[in-house]
Amino acid sequence: SKLPLVVEAFSLLPALEDIDTGDLVADLKKMLRNYLELFNTTPLGTVLPSLAGERRHNQALSKLLDPVLRDRRRPLVRVLERAVARGELSRDLDLELAVDLIVGPIAVRLFFSGGKLSSRLVDPIVDLALSGLKRRGWPFPGRIGIRERDWRGIEEVHVFDHWCYQGMTSGAVELSELQRRTAKFDTDLY
Repeated sequence: SKLPLVVEAFSLLPALEDIDTGDLVADLKKMLRNYLELFNTTPLGTVLPSLAGERRHNQALSKLLDPVLRDRRRPLVRVLERAVARGELSRDLDLELAVDLIVGPIAVRLFFSGGKLSSRLVDPIVDLALSGLKRRGWPFPGRIGIRERDWRGIEEVHVFDHWCYQGMTSGAVELSELQRRTAKFDTDLY
């Protein structure tokens, strides 16, 4: 069968480059721009849609191609994993689904619209995808306190700043001590 040779040849075509600038938005935009350039300047742009269409009807091709496709997605998954570690994305985010959300518009354009893919697509794709994936901004102008009264009637205030738990206080002295703390997001708390 020629299928192993076809899949091996496909695996040698350029893939997503692992980009790590330390910023999720910059990483994704640079990665996708580079990838679209490869789509437009190498056989990747014609080979991938052909293989994707054929794998739907050819179980043997699908079995050989699926691991290669998973490996080719890994750089994008790593970008998201690093963003989770930095607190830019939630720890409970379904990374595979997030990858689908980010590359889905490119696939739709590639498979159904035809023609070359423009790098002008990258900014709106990343911005729209991340608007649903990123943590929400802090909706308050500063720190907030949530009052809580226990069964004995003792009141305590839990202090939060930009989604970060600062601690608990029951008086002004303790509150001034909490105000000196810097906000650090604790993913284990959430």
